[in-house]
Amino acid sequence: MQMKREGKYLVRSLSFKGASFDVEEVELTKAQEAVWDGSAELWEHIIEAFYNAKDRADTSWSKHLTSMLWSSHQRFFSSLLMAVKVPGTVRIAKKALEDGHCVVIGLQNTGEANTVVADDGCSAAEMIVHNLLDKHGAKMLLDDEMSDIKARLKELKLPINPLDQLIDELGGPKKVAELTGRQSRQVCLQGEWTVERREKTGSSGDDINIEERKRFQMGKKLVAIISDAASTGISLHADSRVKNQLRRVHITFQLPWSADKAVQQMGRSHRSNQSSAPHFKLLMTPIGGEWRFASAVAERLQQLGALTQGDRRATGSSGIQAFSIETEYAYQARP
Repeated sequence: MQMKREGKYLVRSLSFKGASFDVEEVELTKAQEAVWDGSAELWEHIIEAFYNAKDRADTSWSKHLTSMLWSSHQRFFSSLLMAVKVPGTVRIAKKALEDGHCVVIGLQNTGEANTVVADDGCSAAEMIVHNLLDKHGAKMLLDDEMSDIKARLKELKLPINPLDQLIDELGGPKKVAELTGRQSRQVCLQGEWTVERREKTGSSGDDINIEERKRFQMGKKLVAIISDAASTGISLHADSRVKNQLRRVHITFQLPWSADKAVQQMGRSHRSNQSSAPHFKLLMTPIGGEWRFASAVAERLQQLGALTQGDRRATGSSGIQAFSIETEYAYQARP
């Protein structure tokens, strides 16, 4: 307040003038569509099995279990949604590198909590279901119901943890700076997946993030992946004082839960004293649930005036407002 009275505090955020923005829609392959449809059918079966168990007189049921069931459902499809975006993200990132840019990829969840040692790679989505069954299924479900769910889950052949697959396809840890604070990750060595520790003796997740940030800003690594844990306090922009002066292509791989967090994460590559403003790319799929979620974030981004040439009215039909579902047609479609 004192700085404002003295005229030293004029603005709260940096203008997005000079930054560009576009939406990349990633199409699903037939194989990905089959996995998604199979997963939807599996979860219909899981939910039906749990609610059938609720009707049995000898089974206890609580609000906590309801919360665990539906939160597992949400986290499963969030992880699967990230997995189907990996090929498109790799394609866009490699194109940006070929064009002489460097890449920043933003996501929220690392999947570390659902990662275990597995020779063929661990699927975070698969482990979410296993954790649900291990914690609550043994008490709630019959043995044949448990066996059926696990068998159908195995048949889906779900993709491995999206973050690990993304790093592997972009050249591995030697070429990708990971600023997520993870203590361990999966690495593919000679076709086999193994789990390795990231932190050294006496170091912390913050120490690793700082070291990885230095390597990116020095140009030793031209791809950086940041999570929610690294969305504050870390600068990855084309600072005129660092060696890496390449323009940043910032890919939003996974939307955060709020628009404020989205702006915070995008601000890692768009800060003061930069030699060039970044180019933002928002990745979307044709999946309706993601568009519904994105619409809420997009509405808030428009209100903030972010990524819209400094004016939320200047986006045009191809900008963020394309995600809005609160249109005259939406209101007419209401029953």
